[in-house]
Amino acid sequence: MTPKCIRNLLIAACSLLLLTFLFTGLLPTVTAQAPQVTSAVTLSAQQQQTVELLGWPHAFAIRRIEESPGQHARYEAWTWFDSEITYIFVDGEFRFWEPAAGLVPGMPPTTLRPTAFVLGESPETVRAALNTTQWEYIELLDLIDDAEGYTADGVAVSFHKDGLTAVETWMEAR
Repeated sequence: MTPKCIRNLLIAACSLLLLTFLFTGLLPTVTAQAPQVTSAVTLSAQQQQTVELLGWPHAFAIRRIEESPGQHARYEAWTWFDSEITYIFVDGEFRFWEPAAGLVPGMPPTTLRPTAFVLGESPETVRAALNTTQWEYIELLDLIDDAEGYTADGVAVSFHKDGLTAVETWMEAR
């Protein structure tokens, strides 16, 4: 077995152990407070515990998914590149984790928070919340009627006729 394989197995084992303790209540209560941010979305108890233990994600993606006709859910993928792990939440409930690529030297984590994005918001509301002067339209190649997308300062957002449907952040070189 190569050193990288052993390292990945150790990370997976530690993550599984952490998740077991975290979501079964066996982990002692953490007294440190997560950073205070302006929130439009409230974290679930599982997400709050995750932030308290691992910090805010280095990058994240949010999608509105249709679980059944007319029933939508908030799908979130939170990634920590230093730990090489991504946690998946659906409507705030932890579902699973998966490996993630390692941190690229010189690439700082996003300063944005998943709680700042409310699915269904208008482009104007999202742009105002991002407080950015960079707001570039991106062509979505008519994949979905009435869809539009924008990029701004390390984030891409897409909208459909009923508002915000997806968010994706990335790390940018300084």
